[in-house]
Amino acid sequence: MTPEEKAERLREGFDAFARQDVDDLSRYLADDVTWHEPSGSRIGGDYAGRKDVAERLFATVPKDWEEFSFDIHDVLYSAEHTMVLANWQGRSRHTGNSYHDHLIFMAHVGDDGLIRDVWATWSTAETPGPQD
Repeated sequence: MTPEEKAERLREGFDAFARQDVDDLSRYLADDVTWHEPSGSRIGGDYAGRKDVAERLFATVPKDWEEFSFDIHDVLYSAEHTMVLANWQGRSRHTGNSYHDHLIFMAHVGDDGLIRDVWATWSTAETPGPQD
């Protein structure tokens, strides 16, 4: 798979995430994916494996957010890494408060098109939780 094709896979994955389609999004992940979210937030920490990522991270989005979306600014890639620069926005289902932030998402995408490692970060120190 070329670096350009890997970049397209991430774009497709972001589309699935924005649609809150957990099942579709999970098909982009390797069985043994590792996912790292920055500490200091409700979702911060390391996730290991497709099931762990889907159940502990992806499944929170439809439960906690409505009007959730991404605006991708750019997708940068090399032979080893693919990076998405984006903004995200959404409204908490629990409080009705709206949030938005910048996101940097770096991934290793295998030659099979599956995401193997992820490092995500955003510009604020904390991501709002369900009661925020």
